[in-house]
Amino acid sequence: MKYPEEYHRCMERALELIDLLSGDPRWISGLKELRRGRREIARHYVNPVPQSTRQLQRVLIQLDKNAWEMIGK
Repeated sequence: MKYPEEYHRCMERALELIDLLSGDPRWISGLKELRRGRREIARHYVNPVPQSTRQLQRVLIQLDKNAWEMIGK
């Protein structure tokens, strides 16, 4: 990857946003999916060498029922 620092900053921002959303009562029904998504982002973040996000994208899309159904069409 060409820009490992930017990669890690993006991952940090994503983790912060998910943490903020997790505290919002409007996301109570989707909290399980948010936390699973956070876990996957954190898994990519802790790797010393940035890796392709293709697998991460696939996992995050699968967490949204509507997005997953759109891919299948």
